[in-house]
Amino acid sequence: MLVEKFKNFKIYNIYVFILFSYILCLPIAKITAIQNILFVCFVLLFTYFNYKQFNYKDFSKIKIFFISFCVLLFLALLSSLHSINYMETIREIKSEFVKPLIWFLLIYFLISLSDKQNMNKLFFLLGCVLIFHTILNIAIWIDNGGWPSRTGGLLDGTIVALNISAVGERFGIWATYALSFALSMTFSKYKKFAYLFIIIALISIIANHTRATFIGTILIFLVYFIFLYKNKIIKVLSLSLIILSILFFSIYSKNFGERFNIYNMVTSLKYLNDYTPSQFKILEDNYGLGYSTVTRLAMWKSVIVYRIEEPFIPQSYGRFLYGKSLSEIYKDKIENIPYVVFPQAHSDFMSMLFSLGIFGLIFFLLLLGYTLKVSYALTKDENYKSFGVLVFLGTFGYIGSMMFGSFFGDTEQIFFYILLGATLAIYVRYLNEHKIN
Repeated sequence: MLVEKFKNFKIYNIYVFILFSYILCLPIAKITAIQNILFVCFVLLFTYFNYKQFNYKDFSKIKIFFISFCVLLFLALLSSLHSINYMETIREIKSEFVKPLIWFLLIYFLISLSDKQNMNKLFFLLGCVLIFHTILNIAIWIDNGGWPSRTGGLLDGTIVALNISAVGERFGIWATYALSFALSMTFSKYKKFAYLFIIIALISIIANHTRATFIGTILIFLVYFIFLYKNKIIKVLSLSLIILSILFFSIYSKNFGERFNIYNMVTSLKYLNDYTPSQFKILEDNYGLGYSTVTRLAMWKSVIVYRIEEPFIPQSYGRFLYGKSLSEIYKDKIENIPYVVFPQAHSDFMSMLFSLGIFGLIFFLLLLGYTLKVSYALTKDENYKSFGVLVFLGTFGYIGSMMFGSFFGDTEQIFFYILLGATLAIYVRYLNEHKIN
């Protein structure tokens, strides 16, 4: 009996180590081969030793996830019939549906088979990954002279020129997850560490200083004080301070350059209906809107114009097929083509609307909403509160980035599904413990 327990313990720690190594590698660029090797090792090892224990009967309790996922997958497959690049669409489906689903199922079963001690171990390992990359990002930032350089850890690199907006956008997702982890620890016995790491995570976000990351950070703090913080006086004061700061910054930002001139962005929105997407350069030349802002607005207007004409039929699923597909659709109506055509729509919500139609966007929102609903439910139970807070706040941070970039793919999407697999496994356990059907 002791030999069998030791054997099981040893095997468990081996595949947990592989999982930890894999997650540690996710926010690192250009090591896809290593990630794939770790992925295959984990799949083979965990499945071989545990497949007989996999329990599928509780899937009915999380059917909303499977319904949302299956509808999105069906629409993506249907879009291949209208794809400008059939093989690219199939590759995207493989990487953005098949692989994430495998990870979701494996982590779901891993958590289902784990006791409370091993669940805490996995939560600790997640924290270690986020702490490591947060500190490393700050170290890279300091090594490059600090402000005004921008950093994206080992994922996006470093750049000094503020007028180039691509660097750091993907790593910003990891930065907001790190902040979410720090805030989640305020509900544990490690409060002193939590407050210290909140400061460290905020420094990392400043080092990243990507606009989408700042928006994700604001969402996280608003949600934290609205839904999770208990002291009513501090809650009201904090929310008032955040809202007043946003208003003050928005008004005062008219004195800033185009990158953070929110006042100019908001007041110029009234001109959007005056021009077609092909004419949006006027907004940049005449109204002082920044290049990245105007190009995004032009792309989004093109998507909306197209979906008003054709709201349902899926079209060329794949984040990097947007530009070619739109150009082909409107080759005879060039006024509906953005004045700058990018490969992607720079918004996951617009990407879903463009490629999967109105139903695709609805079920994508349902998937995100269900993630928020389930993770928030876990924040009500002291046994799972910290993990629930991490996922609940982290999802809002992710949404902040997805609003302005096409990030629901690659390693960030894998991390999302790993967390979601753990969340739904814990949620099923929570339902069973409370005898909720």
